[in-house]
Amino acid sequence: MVLRYEDLLLERTFVMYRTLLERSLAGFGLTIIDVTYGLPDHPSILQKFVWQFEDCYPQFPRLARFLDYWEHNIEGPLRHVTIAHRRLIKPTEIRFINHQILMQ
Repeated sequence: MVLRYEDLLLERTFVMYRTLLERSLAGFGLTIIDVTYGLPDHPSILQKFVWQFEDCYPQFPRLARFLDYWEHNIEGPLRHVTIAHRRLIKPTEIRFINHQILMQ
């Protein structure tokens, strides 16, 4: 397996943002793709594949790597790909406060 520069960037990105909060603030969120593809032996029959994973908006490096793999290694031609992405924490949901409460 040959590692590409994009693969190394993706792995480095996941390492850089270890916690869910850090990843969410960096643009990571829940991504769902719905792939419709044709069967190689029966082109008139279509199949669906749904996958849910965490990816970074707007570049979608993990999705790009998956689609590139599909085109080069899987015989079923892609017909349609639908992408849904939702950030887990939006900027309007985060407030900074200047108070500290100590409980003893």
